[in-house]
Amino acid sequence: MIDDKIFQLTWREKTCFVYDKSTFRLIGQFYYTGEGWGLAFDGEHLILSDGSAVLRFLDPKTFQQKRKLEVLEVTDRDAKTKKTLPVKNLNELEFIRGEIWANVWQTTKIVRIDPKTGKVIGWIDCSGFVPKEYEKEHRAPAFERNNVLNGIAFDPATNHVFITGKNWAVLYKIHIADP
Repeated sequence: MIDDKIFQLTWREKTCFVYDKSTFRLIGQFYYTGEGWGLAFDGEHLILSDGSAVLRFLDPKTFQQKRKLEVLEVTDRDAKTKKTLPVKNLNELEFIRGEIWANVWQTTKIVRIDPKTGKVIGWIDCSGFVPKEYEKEHRAPAFERNNVLNGIAFDPATNHVFITGKNWAVLYKIHIADP
């Protein structure tokens, strides 16, 4: 939500609908390329995820792209050299205390991203939150998984993060300690 407007992405229709916050009346729409997987607001730009490793920063008034940011993780898997790997499947987004948080589709992880550099700040393992009836799906091949982690919301007034999943009947409230 920005000012008195609510923004709603469509997954494949390449359309963002804009509604009046008070009446839920449709007041505008924007078109974009690619799929709409997640949308967040950093106080200046809308941040759009299309399921790739690239986030797009958009002007909320015109929906024009202002910049792109590739999300990268530095690894030391080789021990001799550090590798930089893109973090793909960025899904639902939230801007939390100066960071971008994103569900990584079909995993139980949330990645924390530096919005200036695109580097991974850290990971949050949410496997303990998966409802028991869906646990086996997280061990199944990717095409069989549907009831996965798929929602992040932040309430800055209380420092609570809310997480849920696709088709889950539960919503978890997590308190973030003061920095």
